[in-house]
Amino acid sequence: MPEEATETTETTTTETPTMFNAEGGFTENWTQSLTDTALHDNETLKTAKTVEALAAMTVNAQKMTGMDKDRMLVAPNEASSDEEWSAFHKAGGRPETAGDYAFVRPEGLPEEYYSQETATAAQELMHTLGLSKKQADSLFAFNNDLLKAQLKTQSQDTEMAKTAGDDKLHLDWGNSYDQRIHMGKMALRDACVGESEEFIALAKAEFETNHKFKRLLANLGAKFVEAGSPEKVAEADEAGSPEKVAESDKAGLAEKVTESDKEATTESDKAAGEDAEEAEQKEQ
Repeated sequence: MPEEATETTETTTTETPTMFNAEGGFTENWTQSLTDTALHDNETLKTAKTVEALAAMTVNAQKMTGMDKDRMLVAPNEASSDEEWSAFHKAGGRPETAGDYAFVRPEGLPEEYYSQETATAAQELMHTLGLSKKQADSLFAFNNDLLKAQLKTQSQDTEMAKTAGDDKLHLDWGNSYDQRIHMGKMALRDACVGESEEFIALAKAEFETNHKFKRLLANLGAKFVEAGSPEKVAEADEAGSPEKVAESDKAGLAEKVTESDKEATTESDKAAGEDAEEAEQKEQ
């Protein structure tokens, strides 16, 4: 019996790419499972790794729909034009001009430590960098607070140095401290003759805060005293004190009164003598 021929038919099955992995996220090539083949190589979709990420992308895209172009932030790069950078900074809150930052000297900062010229230069730089007014104000406040803290520390250090320096002078000069200080002020006064008010103010401030400068002038003052001895200087200082001036005024007044009384007595005696002489002549 002849053998029957059997026909074998091969069936080719195309495997559909899997969209989800075991963790529930998208597989690496999940876009290939989409029905629309135009989406298979879409780079934006490929960035979504989970359903939640894809949902967020959809919501954000809907928010952008109809948004004012000036409010849309598109990050520029090195190849971007100046106009693109300017649009980016404007959308980020940069004011129209540098002057719109309107920096002014903050409260508590001494006038001599604030420069409006420097503040204006800072405004120009911040505007070039594209800072918003809020960012610029924060930087300006930070810088000024730092400066005020430094000034406070310097003031405390100066006061401590002044106290320590004065203590050393007290120790070295003993009871003659006040006398020495007076001689220093005398030397300072003579040195400032003909100088400007600003120079005099600076010199006085230096004398009050710098114990070395104070010692130098005190030594010069001592040499300016003709007698050169502390006793003579003390006598001169004492003579110039308010108490001695008052005593001198009283003594002078008393002396004038005494002289006036003497003159009155002399005139009275002279008049009495003339009367007696006239009476004697009449009797004769």
